Amino acid sequence: MLVTRPEPQASVWAADLQSNGLVAHALPLIAIGGPVDPQAVQQTWRDMASLRLLMFVSPAAVEWFFKLRPEGATWAPGTLAATPGPGTAHSLLTAGQTAGLQAKQVLSPEASAEQFDSEALWPVLAPLDWQGRQVAIISGGDQQEA
Repeated sequence: MLVTRPEPQASVWAADLQSNGLVAHALPLIAIGGPVDPQAVQQTWRDMASLRLLMFVSPAAVEWFFKLRPEGATWAPGTLAATPGPGTAHSLLTAGQTAGLQAKQVLSPEASAEQFDSEALWPVLAPLDWQGRQVAIISGGDQQEA
């Protein structure tokens, strides 16, 4: 089996599969780096208190968002975070601890969900009050979003 996720996920997943008796090799087909211009990420940190939610699309998005955190910046108490699945949620909770992010602020599909994507996340987010509120989508790579 070839695991084509970006690193470090590819190696971790391959090792997990190997520990369960499967033949697996890491073959990351893409590498996800940080943004060329970190200003959007740093501005999102500064504006966080005005945002209802930050939606992290992947562990790579989490990694770069927290690597580029301005010195002294903390997670706003009234701002939520969302992830499409447990892998990204775990990365977010781990990275977010030093910034003050609490587990109760992280929204994600249940671990027993049939799939882990935005469609599985929507039922978790839909009941919340979104009237007049802003959301930032945090993606990996050099996207227009933060």
